[in-house]
Amino acid sequence: MRFQNESDIEIDRRLLRRLAEPFGLMAPLPGAIQDDIGLYVGRYLRVRLRPTRRRRPSIPSGWYSCGAISIFPCPDCTPGFVVSVFLHELFHAWLSQHDDGIYLRWNHCSVADRFSDRAFELLGGRWRIKKCGSFRLPRTIPARRHVLYDRYVGTLVSRQGAAIRQWNPNSESRRLTGR
Repeated sequence: MRFQNESDIEIDRRLLRRLAEPFGLMAPLPGAIQDDIGLYVGRYLRVRLRPTRRRRPSIPSGWYSCGAISIFPCPDCTPGFVVSVFLHELFHAWLSQHDDGIYLRWNHCSVADRFSDRAFELLGGRWRIKKCGSFRLPRTIPARRHVLYDRYVGTLVSRQGAAIRQWNPNSESRRLTGR
């Protein structure tokens, strides 16, 4: 994974790499290897944290396309919010690389939202309201929380075909935590 931080938000690169590992997104991307028309720049996932700027509400906080995640923080964004957006975009990146057919034909953004919310909570993250300035994540995440996160992602990445569309982020999180 290649990471470029153009913002003034301090993000732990090791954490982002650690979160991408259980998805298998640290290796060369299958889509990049098979790319014969030049859609991908390089063979690895690229993550770019853009410069911190005010943005209109209509502008997304992040996007994924062809092996690249871009995140657009505003001056109010916390590092926790950036991680939450990263988790959301990781879902899209994995689905694109794992099953491009489902990625292209299924409106999966709401599932990516629920995935990132539950994953963020499993890592110890909290928010008061769904605003970028209220997302908090501990500076150091205990190993047991990483284990829960890995198991949670494992319930998704082990699925194939139609079973991916049947995956429920909330029930898988409850099954793992008992809450």
